[in-house]
Amino acid sequence: MTGSFIGLRLWRERIAADRHHAEWTQRDGATQIASAFAVRTLLALLVEARPARALEVGAGIGTMTAILVERCGRVCAVEENEWCRAQLAANVPSDRLVAPEGPAVVVDLAVDLAVVDGDQLPAWLVRRAIRPHGWLMVEGNRRDWRGSFQSACEAVGRRFVVVNLRPF
Repeated sequence: MTGSFIGLRLWRERIAADRHHAEWTQRDGATQIASAFAVRTLLALLVEARPARALEVGAGIGTMTAILVERCGRVCAVEENEWCRAQLAANVPSDRLVAPEGPAVVVDLAVDLAVVDGDQLPAWLVRRAIRPHGWLMVEGNRRDWRGSFQSACEAVGRRFVVVNLRPF
């Protein structure tokens, strides 16, 4: 599935994604949450990848984090904005979640899935954190994460999924 669209194979996953997104649109900070399409793509990816450990870059208030915590054994969510970090802690209270205040904590992290929706960590560090045959999901128009980064991922056996929600 490298470089290809992952569609929802299970109707219940799509229903769960739409319900999850609708619930999060009612929370403080909802103007910055992931889109319904991104939530659907993440749920489809989780069915395919079944990751034990995940890294989220740009966690925001926790829309995607909540899904990752529910489906993964351990999640490291990186967010620089102090207000968002406070909302994340309130919205996703879990002993499976590690939310560091800086990037130093993830240097030796080994994950099966990385979800990127922010610029809090450099691409090389995220790429290094993904285990061989792991997955990378990039949301939005993050041009620095495309092209050569996709080729680099594929060269070392990492799978790459792009969710492009905004026009170039």
